Amino acid sequence: MKTLLALLTFTFCIAVHAAEFQRTVQSMDIPTYPPLAYQLRIQGTVKLSVVVNGDGQVTKAKVTSGHQLLQAAAAENVKTWRFVALPSSSSSEVAITYVYKIEGEEIPYAEPDRRRSRVSLDLPASVEVSAAPMKIETVATDSR
Repeated sequence: MKTLLALLTFTFCIAVHAAEFQRTVQSMDIPTYPPLAYQLRIQGTVKLSVVVNGDGQVTKAKVTSGHQLLQAAAAENVKTWRFVALPSSSSSEVAITYVYKIEGEEIPYAEPDRRRSRVSLDLPASVEVSAAPMKIETVATDSR
C-alpha cells in the first residue's frame, strides 16, 4: 500500500511539474500573410523563442530562423498572444513555429476580396498561414 501511495504521489508530482511547462494560449490576433512576401510568392518557416511571464504576457519574441520578409509578421503576431496565467509568477520560454505557404488555385490579382489567408493552429507549438497564389494577368500592348 505504501508503494502504491508513493507511486501515485510521484506520478502526480511529475504531472504537475509537466503541466507547469505546458503553456496554454488564451487569446491571440489572427495571423496574416505579409503582403510583400505574398506578392513575391515567398514561403517558408519562421522559428521563434518566446518568453512568457507569469501573467501570460509575451515579454520577448526572438526570431531564431526564417526568411527576412516573413520574420516581422510572425514576431509581431506572437506578441499579441496571451497565455493562461500560472500560479507561480515565473517566466517560461516557449518555442513557436510559423509556416507560411502559398498553395491552391490561382486567384486574379484584381480581386482583393478573394485574397484571404487560411490559418491552421496547433497551439502553442505551431501556426500555419496559407494563401492562394495570385494570377497576375498581363495586358497586351499594341506594338506598332
